[in-house]
Amino acid sequence: DAYWALCLAGLLWQFAAVVDRCDGEIARTKHMETTYGAWIDTMADQTSYFVFYLGVIYGMLVRTGEFAYLYFGLFTLAMTGAAVLLMMRFARKQNIGTLQTYNRDVVGKASANGGLIVRLMSALKFASKRDFFSFMFMWFCVFDFFTALYWGFMIGSLIVAVGVFVMNRRMKRMAPTVEAAS
Repeated sequence: DAYWALCLAGLLWQFAAVVDRCDGEIARTKHMETTYGAWIDTMADQTSYFVFYLGVIYGMLVRTGEFAYLYFGLFTLAMTGAAVLLMMRFARKQNIGTLQTYNRDVVGKASANGGLIVRLMSALKFASKRDFFSFMFMWFCVFDFFTALYWGFMIGSLIVAVGVFVMNRRMKRMAPTVEAAS
């Protein structure tokens, strides 16, 4: 039935997060990491997030029959996609293959004199890590809190997307100062 499918989805998502973490650790431990490998890993991550989004959106639509969940979910997906594209542009300009440095480089610089959104993003950045949210979502699925999972994922994603847009704008304003100083 639907409950067991949801449990299986949560467990598989957690398993995928563990495997994803292990392959990167193995590459780093064996000193075999490359920018290309990091880029492939990042693209695989983004693809899995996209599929997860669609699964959550579709699951909520099937569960409720309400198209408002579909529309809000697709809007959130579009906002998140735009934020990911901004982060990927940053990664390409820095000649790095991973988006993990975005938090360190952009959030770190922008939070030095940031407003409420930037400080909120800095404080909650742990929640955007796959290790954290895949574990939480697994338990949301096991306990059949699908509506809470949907809203948590959508609102959390919108907060992250808005934070990326704000920080991107802030970094653009800081860029001439940084270039002039160097």
